[in-house]
Amino acid sequence: ARDYAVGFPRTRTSPLSSLPVEPRADPEHLAQGNMGVHMADNLAKHLASLEHDHPPLLLFNRTHSKLPPKSDSVQHADSARQLAERCDVVVTSLANDQAVQAVYAELYEGAKIRGKQGKATIFIDTSTLYPTTCGQLEREATKIPGTVYLCAPVFGPPPMAQEAKLVFVLSGDVFAKKKVAPYLVPAIGRRILDVGSDVERAASLKLIGNGTIVWVPLVLL
Repeated sequence: ARDYAVGFPRTRTSPLSSLPVEPRADPEHLAQGNMGVHMADNLAKHLASLEHDHPPLLLFNRTHSKLPPKSDSVQHADSARQLAERCDVVVTSLANDQAVQAVYAELYEGAKIRGKQGKATIFIDTSTLYPTTCGQLEREATKIPGTVYLCAPVFGPPPMAQEAKLVFVLSGDVFAKKKVAPYLVPAIGRRILDVGSDVERAASLKLIGNGTIVWVPLVLL
């Protein structure tokens, strides 16, 4: 299972920062267990290159042994809830719809605490999900003060993740998308395809793209 998570504050005084990472097994990501590692590593390098003093990434994995060692640029969260409590941008990439629903139940508990403190949380979900799952997660997010859910599945195999050349299909709140775009490109990927405010559109496009990738080789055979 790919249950990887990473989080970061944008600045040491910023009210916006946190992240989890990991996509579901599909024709494009079948052997992609290290996707989250590459994405987190590239983001850590990007943050370290910024001129202002930036807090370390906060990482979480349900299998703790899969986390990289702690360092000046990387720290560990004890739970998904703690990750969301401490960060204001959260990027998730999980194995499937069931894993996402379970992890987001914990993440949203952390977001509720931040909401009561007047702090905002933006969740960026890079998992490959059914559109209805994304719609459900967005509706749940709107019930929590200051919380936004963005759907952002990725196209690209592990080598592209390692080279920060992934393509994000992004949908959701327009203002939240503008705030987080610099942490997606060029930090983790090379391009963002913005498909509007309906979070289900990004998920639909990802599934259509995966279907096309599978169908074309079958026709050639």
